[in-house]
Amino acid sequence: MIAPSRTRPLVLDDLCRFAAAPTHSIASANTYVHPSWNRLSDDGYQELFVSDDGGAHEFHFNARFAAWACGVHFDGARPLLEVPSDAGGGATGSEIICFVGANTRSRRWPAKRWIEFIKLYRARHGGTVVLAGSSRAEQDIAARIQTRTDAVSIVGKVSLPDLVRRVAAAKAVVSNDTMAVHLSVSLNRPTLIIANGVNYQRFTDYDTAGIDGVATLYPRVFTRQRRPDLFYHYTDALTSDIASIRAAEVLARLERLLG
Repeated sequence: MIAPSRTRPLVLDDLCRFAAAPTHSIASANTYVHPSWNRLSDDGYQELFVSDDGGAHEFHFNARFAAWACGVHFDGARPLLEVPSDAGGGATGSEIICFVGANTRSRRWPAKRWIEFIKLYRARHGGTVVLAGSSRAEQDIAARIQTRTDAVSIVGKVSLPDLVRRVAAAKAVVSNDTMAVHLSVSLNRPTLIIANGVNYQRFTDYDTAGIDGVATLYPRVFTRQRRPDLFYHYTDALTSDIASIRAAEVLARLERLLG
């Protein structure tokens, strides 16, 4: 965990320098229902942070973790990742970046939906649609999308610093991957999340966390059961749930987000 100081945002060089080889291993304690699962992970760290609010949005949770780990309190609603304006990275400022992967199938919007969305978007808007990610599965998804659209894939082809620079210059980011969303929001880019609803309070409900410029689309099976006045413990989702979100809905919500 790397915390920005009170006086300046986190800069790209900091992120790359501190992201690997920690001198002291710390982590947040796991909260699985099975204690044995928690021990398997927790025993690998020298110190553990125990949160008193497991339902807090991830950005607020991270701020508390940073205060515990570093003694630095961050007062902002969102982290700020600063990228030099002359850093380059290949972005044109008119492209949207689509992060097409996720670590479980139930969080992946299917390739056919991405293809439908990109075709609809390109029929109404200029600029380039860029496919981003890193894993082999994401490379396969991007390859399928490229055969049916004019999207450009950078999956597995750019370094992390170059990807950060590219996101910083993007017109918008569309993603079903919450890690990519964290990056985009920290760079203050308009961000649209395609979500299945699992752990929504922590990872995808940005408006309730006081963070603007972010919109989220959920499956109808989730929104029909969710009550606005009560935290809904939605822990399991099927792949078909996120697949039910239609490309036309995503385009319409992106257009509203961009104004």
